[in-house]
Amino acid sequence: MKAFTPYRLRAGAVLLVQALASGAGLWIPALPVQAQSKVAQDAFGTRSPSGSVPSIPAKVAAELVPLDIVPEPMPAATRNVLMPVSREAVQGAPALTLRQVLEAAAASYPMLVAARTEVRAAAQDVQAAERLRWPSLSATIESDSGNLRSYPTQAIQAEVTIWDAGRNTARIHDAQVAADISLLKVYLQQQDVFLQIASAWQSMNSARERLAVAEQTLLRLKNYQAQMRRRVQAEASPAIDLELVDSRLLQTEVERSTAQSSLQTALRRLEQLSGLEGLAAQPDAPIYTSGLQEANAFERFVAQADWEQLARTHPQVAKARLEVTQAKHRVASKKAEAFPQVFARLYKPLNSLPTNSDTSPTAFIGLRYTPGAGFANVVETQALSTRLLSTEQGVEASYRETLQTFQSEREEFANARTRLVSLEQSVKGAEKVLDSYQRQFQAGRKTWLDLLNAVRELGQSQYASAEAKATLAAAMVRLQIRLGKDPQ
Repeated sequence: MKAFTPYRLRAGAVLLVQALASGAGLWIPALPVQAQSKVAQDAFGTRSPSGSVPSIPAKVAAELVPLDIVPEPMPAATRNVLMPVSREAVQGAPALTLRQVLEAAAASYPMLVAARTEVRAAAQDVQAAERLRWPSLSATIESDSGNLRSYPTQAIQAEVTIWDAGRNTARIHDAQVAADISLLKVYLQQQDVFLQIASAWQSMNSARERLAVAEQTLLRLKNYQAQMRRRVQAEASPAIDLELVDSRLLQTEVERSTAQSSLQTALRRLEQLSGLEGLAAQPDAPIYTSGLQEANAFERFVAQADWEQLARTHPQVAKARLEVTQAKHRVASKKAEAFPQVFARLYKPLNSLPTNSDTSPTAFIGLRYTPGAGFANVVETQALSTRLLSTEQGVEASYRETLQTFQSEREEFANARTRLVSLEQSVKGAEKVLDSYQRQFQAGRKTWLDLLNAVRELGQSQYASAEAKATLAAAMVRLQIRLGKDPQ
């Protein structure tokens, strides 16, 4: 894995650019997944808060059993999300990681392949431009169909430019800067593709964790449904309570189906970007082990970074500067066209003329001047100089845009981090409330509706926490991608 190393451009600017023309050199590892908070498994208490045993008819007491939140083994789809999946557990199948997806996209995504091809073409353009300094060879052979006033020519000649006011030099520099710009375009286009993958990866993580929460909630509600069915049969609770839990089950089924649909959509998007197939059949590797712990470490870097300097050295701004340099070379080339050219020519006839049989080579030194119709070269130079002023303004515009992007990403990262801290506390509080409501319902101090509402509140908090985890991880990855750093 190649490091993010300085690359010296031909134009003389030193920029932080990764040599990506070969398609290798990815620097983004996968982020581990944090397991979901463990669901409380306490049974309903048998005593009221005052310590007395509530009066329950014997017929009803015979039907009452402790409510276990997780009465059966967790489904595999949920277990894969809530805990790391080892390769041995899936019979040696390779785990899907973010780095794996990025490497596949870098190697096969058409836009990146085309950009790397353009880099090779630009290098060939440089070679072609450098040969402008070489002599120009030509050969002429005409048919023997002339008359007494015109004779066929059979000759070879070589011509080389001695002085052209710097026109060929400017053209060579123009081609070299164009090659440097094409290399920066590879980096920027790869960055754009990686950001799209990070967004799809975030959607996949969010959908997986929402699916896990929905599975947990379904297990809990099915257990409640079985308990309430026994209570209704024992005439300890009205039938409407059973219909209420059935309604909540249907709502949770819809949420699970929505999460499954979102997961499939995200996986299809990853397949399109990476060219990989069958991602849904591969187990996911841990995405992040401790979102807040990693976020706190990255927060220190964010606080200490010189964002203005990072923006000024960003490849997007470097590309704008190179475009200014390229425009200057084009102005210089056009200015040179307004001057005459000094050249040397060697001429060697191959056939003798009726009036002269001398075929010895001849050398010439000449002056050529082509100002264009109506001295158009001067006007074209003025037009290019005016465009140069516009291009120079683009450097400042790129800098401000890049700095604004950094600021937006920083704010999103900070907001996601703060939100996750609050939501984790919210989930813990909702779990405690549910535990308390379970005991109070058993003691007759809370209604069935209160208990189901507590279940729903816990589920909503877990949904929000799952979304915040995925958002935080994605915000950190996006910011690190833009900075060219290894995501931690």
